[in-house]
Amino acid sequence: MRNKERIPIVLEAILDTPNALKLWVKESGSQTIGEVMSTIRENSWKIYKYWTENYDQRFGQMLFNLGYTPDGLYHTEATDWLIERKIVRVQDVTFWGTYGLAEKEFREIQEFLEKETGRIRESYGEVDMGEFLEDVHAYRDAHPKKKYKPISSLTTDHINAIIDNEQLSKDGKYYKLFKEELEYRNEES
Repeated sequence: MRNKERIPIVLEAILDTPNALKLWVKESGSQTIGEVMSTIRENSWKIYKYWTENYDQRFGQMLFNLGYTPDGLYHTEATDWLIERKIVRVQDVTFWGTYGLAEKEFREIQEFLEKETGRIRESYGEVDMGEFLEDVHAYRDAHPKKKYKPISSLTTDHINAIIDNEQLSKDGKYYKLFKEELEYRNEES
């Protein structure tokens, strides 16, 4: 099953990157490139709505099913197409599932509570902070809402925590992508 969260990223990359839509329409086999591009741009909301309702379809498959393009790119994964043409980086369209409160958010809550323990006790009486933190943990664990985010949108702390967890194979795809993302960020700063 394809990830629904890829849809706005793919649409933005194809519609907003100069010449990307033109290249897609041309490679799909369309003979009336300008007309098809205009139709796709005019119907971008309809395309977005249809695709989010049918998110397991590939971009080319969806455009063909809506009658906008021939079937030349029907079987092409748009994410691969975008990566091959260097329109996006692989980390922009590869997703990592996260649950509930992110560790960074949880640490911020914990640090705040530790810093504010005295004030909280003054205002509300004796509070067992250990018990409170257990409740926060229990809440987080009881409400695991899995969210998929592009690797490029994860915080550096989050990526380091994933790598430090040592549950990824150092030869595996995700380990390499996380390491490359950290290197990319170091080069950019």
